[in-house]
Amino acid sequence: MKVNQQGVLRVLASEEWTRRNFLKMATMAVGAAALPFAPAMASEDLVKHATEAAKPAGKLGDSLFFFGWSNTINTDNMQAFTTATGARVQVSTFDSVESAIAKLEIAKETAGYDLFVVGDAYVKSVIDRKLVQPLDHSLLPNLANLGDAARNASYDPGNKYTVLKYGGTEGFLYNKEVIKEDLRSWDDFFRVAAMPEVSGKVSVLNDSPSVLGLVFWREGKDYNTGDPEKLNRAKEILIKELAPHIKDFTARPIQGLLSGDFVLSQGYNGNSRHIFEQDPSRFAWVFPTPQCVGWSDNWSIPVGAKNVAAAHAWINYMLDPIVSAGEAAFNGYDTGVKGVIDAIPDSVVRKDIIVITPEVQARLVGQTLDGVNASLREQIYNEVKAAASRG
Repeated sequence: MKVNQQGVLRVLASEEWTRRNFLKMATMAVGAAALPFAPAMASEDLVKHATEAAKPAGKLGDSLFFFGWSNTINTDNMQAFTTATGARVQVSTFDSVESAIAKLEIAKETAGYDLFVVGDAYVKSVIDRKLVQPLDHSLLPNLANLGDAARNASYDPGNKYTVLKYGGTEGFLYNKEVIKEDLRSWDDFFRVAAMPEVSGKVSVLNDSPSVLGLVFWREGKDYNTGDPEKLNRAKEILIKELAPHIKDFTARPIQGLLSGDFVLSQGYNGNSRHIFEQDPSRFAWVFPTPQCVGWSDNWSIPVGAKNVAAAHAWINYMLDPIVSAGEAAFNGYDTGVKGVIDAIPDSVVRKDIIVITPEVQARLVGQTLDGVNASLREQIYNEVKAAASRG
């Protein structure tokens, strides 16, 4: 547990390699260049934005307890909020949404968290279990800054319980010095993986939805199917067409790409962007056609929150376009707030990878949990990994 000079209390927790905590290590690897937004907004200006955002909520308490992923909030924004409102931000982290939901359920209304970050696939579950409470939109005038897609998400139409924190997708990076053609699709990914100069230098992500998704996205078919016949067919394709060429299953392919161990790597858009801060010309990023997953993390207020006013003030603050731009630059993911791309300074490398265009958005599909045959999916994933290890 650490308290910094600005009064932001950080509670450290265990971590696993995911798209969220990858950013922490990427930042450490490339230094201050990974956070180019920080000097673009003076702290006193951020304090003014925080003061304005907190007005609708009225008097706030002296603390705000946040329960979410590690290192996914711009510390400048946290410090400005504390300075403006007097509410010291406390951060407790989890390493999986499943474990976080279990903790909230066991604690009932006594967990003490004021804000909880929940993935889109889990929103219906936490609502049905009555773990989160309805939002008071009168305290969130900045909701008007959200784009239409973020205001009408299928998992919570009208933002009754949640507000988008950020969202992203997957795609792939490739070394243009080795693969000397323009790649556009998942079909291209499979095809070039088998090329002699690429085979054995391919990495894919280290979770079953992302690996099985490669087949369903390539064919534009139902990514969330639980049909054993369809899942086993996907297994056969992966083992025959891709596994012999895979070197590693990892959510952190950047160092491998830079060293030449990988030349083709599946990855998350926000994390993958960091490679261009270190080597701006050798690699290309692809938002593949015809289909891919779209995921999001969302702000919510748990039932039993002690400082509901401060929680609303924080969400309203996050919806300020200038503040939101700082979040997008820090995390590398789209916040859904209108005008964010214009507010991110030009010094931020490859802004085009952060904000997902309507064209790309139109071909993204969400992940569901119901009826997906999770146990069979995990079994298939392990079989594909075993096949890859045999070469």
